[in-house]
Amino acid sequence: MGPFFHENEGVGLAVLGDPISHSISPQLHNAALKELSAKDKAFKGWRYDKIEVSASQLGDALPSLAELGYRGINLTIPHKVEVLPLLKSVDEEALAMGAVNTLVWDENGWSGRNTDGYGLEEGVHQDLGVRLQDSSVLILGAGGAARAATAQCLLRGCETVWLGNRSLDRLAGLTDALGNLFESNRIRTFSLADLPPEIKSLKDLLVINATSLGLRQKDPSPV
Repeated sequence: MGPFFHENEGVGLAVLGDPISHSISPQLHNAALKELSAKDKAFKGWRYDKIEVSASQLGDALPSLAELGYRGINLTIPHKVEVLPLLKSVDEEALAMGAVNTLVWDENGWSGRNTDGYGLEEGVHQDLGVRLQDSSVLILGAGGAARAATAQCLLRGCETVWLGNRSLDRLAGLTDALGNLFESNRIRTFSLADLPPEIKSLKDLLVINATSLGLRQKDPSPV
């Protein structure tokens, strides 16, 4: 795990994951922080890092990062679900999604929230001109990103959400969690090895890749 930010350099922000070498988050966030620091001295010395942290290291990494001056963290694979029991508090939307992608530090410890659903909704609308309401959506995957995407689609009134994954057991865990919050008849599940014929007949279908495929350069397409 490393490299670590040093406390005397200012406030630290970071994205944690395993793998993490592919992430371009530091380029994006450090460019924004440079602009902010030019306008507001309060942001002087702030920086954003990427740190490889395995699932087994996460419990030790979070308090260590706080001691080193980190005050905001983004989470990616494999931490979005597993981090929940390590947090002092989680907001209602993240609890409904059963996953967290953003941590904020205060005197009480790390608190969690989830911006994945909002980011998905805004991105789909701005880039594709598609509203989630009354749409049919196909989501590939059953991890933290899939949980957030499914919950957001159901919150915004999607007509049907199809969930496809290699492991049906993982899908069952996701649907059990979300089925208690939403109408379970709007959620349909299937194995990626057996595409339902109903999907093939749909004229308008929004496909969301929430799998880890694509993180590595030679990964096959999930679609």
